[in-house]
Amino acid sequence: MGTVRQVTTSTDSHPSSAQPWDPAPDSAEIAAATARLLDTTHTLSDADVWAPSGLPGWSRGHVLAHVAGNADSLVTLLTWAATGVEHPQYPSREARDAAIEAGAGDPTGRQDPRLPTS
Repeated sequence: MGTVRQVTTSTDSHPSSAQPWDPAPDSAEIAAATARLLDTTHTLSDADVWAPSGLPGWSRGHVLAHVAGNADSLVTLLTWAATGVEHPQYPSREARDAAIEAGAGDPTGRQDPRLPTS
């Protein structure tokens, strides 16, 4: 399990204690976790994807659709940060929920390709 690092910013009450953030350790942990997710996803059958997850009312397909959609939405936020042009994370809460619901019932063959490209 990864560790959580506290990143201080110039808005902290003690700016002199701010440490530059080194993304390398976090990037390595994210890459490893992503590889585990993809490796696990490739082993799932359609029945596995459609089975209930640990989240009430969500199948594993809901979780996979959420992970893929959330990754895409974070790219949208990064675009906003890079350009200064407002790009909300999702068009609306309803659009987010509808996209998750639409992808939740997809078979494994349609779930797999979405994750690495997200």
